[in-house]
Amino acid sequence: MSLAWQFDSVRSGPGGREVLQDVSIGFRAGDLTGVLGPNGAGKTTLLRAGLGLLPLMGGAVHLADSSLTSLSNLQRARLCGYLPQDRRLGWNLAAKRIVELGAQDLDSGAARKLALDCLARVGMGAAADRGGLDLSGGERARVLLARLLATRAGLLVADEPVAGLDPDAQFLAMELLAQQARAGAAVVVTLHDLNLAARLCDRLVVLNRGQIVADGSPRQVLTGDVLRSVFGLDGGLIETEAGLTLAACRRPA
Repeated sequence: MSLAWQFDSVRSGPGGREVLQDVSIGFRAGDLTGVLGPNGAGKTTLLRAGLGLLPLMGGAVHLADSSLTSLSNLQRARLCGYLPQDRRLGWNLAAKRIVELGAQDLDSGAARKLALDCLARVGMGAAADRGGLDLSGGERARVLLARLLATRAGLLVADEPVAGLDPDAQFLAMELLAQQARAGAAVVVTLHDLNLAARLCDRLVVLNRGQIVADGSPRQVLTGDVLRSVFGLDGGLIETEAGLTLAACRRPA
């Protein structure tokens, strides 16, 4: 599978503070990759630096074989869709209009049809005409996920896409993103729920203190050593009828 997103010795961070330390990694088309790590590990910084939303202090990023710095904002928008962690909206646009904003290179009729389809996929079809600011936090998160799906981009990047969602909606969101990966997109998400990551991601990358400490399948990554050293947990993965599940507890102080 081709590399859709490549980081080469990247150093970056907000406010001139170096968070990522010489990170080199590639994300492939066809994979749903979960980026894990404790708070402050550099997960959001990785996504934002890789999309040109934070300056690089060193290294380089490539999107679909093109240097990130050589691409215009419009070109980047066509190559990748981004769902930020911040779910705030500036205007009380109707949900269907919010999703239409993600539909690129479509006329108004086709964009509207795609928006309604994406809203239905996330279980928000009945809310198409409601204002985004009139929705609950979880409903708004699903509308913004629908907007991400509407981009139809080859790289989909979502920062904590299941935050604020109830358990059923969390599984739905991850399953929809997995469908996009199976359809050929490179999908990269940050997660704090290790069970969801183990069960639904093809690949996991663990960041700690701005460096990659593990990269591979869920079984290869969520080992006892990684759980102890990175997450402060004792335990491991077990196989259940529902799939891989984490059996762990907090390590004693």
